[in-house]
Amino acid sequence: MKKLRTGIIGCGKVGSFHAQAYARLPGSEFAAVCDADRGRAEAFASQWGVRAYTDVEQMCREAQLDIVSVCTPHPLHANPAVAAANCGCHVLVEKPRFPAPMFSASQLPIPRLQELMLSSG
Repeated sequence: MKKLRTGIIGCGKVGSFHAQAYARLPGSEFAAVCDADRGRAEAFASQWGVRAYTDVEQMCREAQLDIVSVCTPHPLHANPAVAAANCGCHVLVEKPRFPAPMFSASQLPIPRLQELMLSSG
């Protein structure tokens, strides 16, 4: 079975929980993390032996990710989720998925939404 390349957006406390899960999952090849704070991204990446990024699209493309977890603060979920999905990644967004009344998943500007999985955890 091919391992899925996984990444995390948001290198805080919740991101640490996702990193632990991705590192342990037999079907996961934990490959990259992204945070707006370069120092935080680099420290987090060093801890897990993965690459650090500050740009979601660059991370998704260069690391050739299949799945990303969005672990940013709640009001910041939408933009990285849309950016990752537009790069062809399946997206797991921490709850709440998007702050109400922003928009629902069906209103996301993602041309290939039907081909991708967008889930909240």
